[in-house]
Amino acid sequence: MASLANALRTGSLVSMIPEGTTWCGLASGRFTTATFQAAIDGGVPVRPIALRYRLADGRETSRPAFIGPESLIASLRRVAALRGLVLEIHICPGDRRGPRGEPS
Repeated sequence: MASLANALRTGSLVSMIPEGTTWCGLASGRFTTATFQAAIDGGVPVRPIALRYRLADGRETSRPAFIGPESLIASLRRVAALRGLVLEIHICPGDRRGPRGEPS
């Protein structure tokens, strides 16, 4: 976590999945706290995002979900073969607290 905190201090953008895995939208897991601690130690805000996949007709789908023992390459191939897939990215409000938890 110290290396991650240092990278954050230098302005690097970091993407992390604090659940340690992905979910298909039907459930969610518990967040691990270590990655959040790196942001606190690095003195940077956390900006949560949510991804939603839809088909061309507007229906939500979990077909692109990367879950289980599937390899990254197999997952990428499967997702690339989906036609009419729409990815929605929801950028949630960031944490406005300072590095020690005080309001900034």
